[in-house]
Amino acid sequence: MSLRRYAFPGTNTLCEKMGIRPVSIGRQTMHGMEGVHWRRTLPFYQMVILLRGENFYETSLTRERVLAAPAAFFTFPGIWHRYGTYKGKSARTFYFRFDGNIPRRYYDDHLLNPSQPVIVIRNAARIETLCNDVWHALGRPNDRYMEYASQGILQILQELLIQHGPVLSRTEDREITHIVRMMRKQIGELYFDFRTYCTANNVGFENMRKIFKQRTGYPPQQYFLRMKLAAAKEQLLSTDHSIKSIARAVGFTDQYYFSRLFKQHENMSPAYYRNECAGQNDDEGR
Repeated sequence: MSLRRYAFPGTNTLCEKMGIRPVSIGRQTMHGMEGVHWRRTLPFYQMVILLRGENFYETSLTRERVLAAPAAFFTFPGIWHRYGTYKGKSARTFYFRFDGNIPRRYYDDHLLNPSQPVIVIRNAARIETLCNDVWHALGRPNDRYMEYASQGILQILQELLIQHGPVLSRTEDREITHIVRMMRKQIGELYFDFRTYCTANNVGFENMRKIFKQRTGYPPQQYFLRMKLAAAKEQLLSTDHSIKSIARAVGFTDQYYFSRLFKQHENMSPAYYRNECAGQNDDEGR
């Protein structure tokens, strides 16, 4: 496998304010049985742009599928994934790893959906130009590597979303966005009362429940639970708070119930997740 990459250790105040903190950017060509053939979990977002050839791709939420270029796919914090090339196949890709307020907001607004992580690229020339622009900017001497990377990742991300272009009812889209924001405000509660919300906002319960699942990939309560677990995972990796404290912060008064539920959904305990994912930064270079 041919791989070149730029890594961005540490934090950058301007990038944090811009909403995208780059972790690493790589350009690689894979041949045969190369890539990530094991189940890997990363603590940040990853955007992979497939420009030539084909990749297989699988996550804990999606079945294995083969993608032909041009295409893009995303991996999400705390959700295991596999991707790479099969025997006799090759692929050329860029990957971009990042976190920050913008990807989290796009996730909350269901623009980035772990159940629908693949985007078919309609204008490959435009995407490839943006990828190369970022790559060449990083190759020139300057003291703003992270800022250029942050700007470039955002441009590529937004261009992909524009090309993907789902046609949404504005009323329904606003309603679902409002529901998700209300869920986030109530992240410290054990339960989100979706029926009461619909009654208070004069929205049909069954119809909105159906639309919510279509847009997000999950029924409301399951989405709320995944939101709580995502918040817990973020705290496990970014703070030294005790598991008991984190459980309470996301609405679970019983630490042991929280740990059992976490393990049921993530196939590992909170303590193991903290130790395992904290060490998975960028050393595998894929």
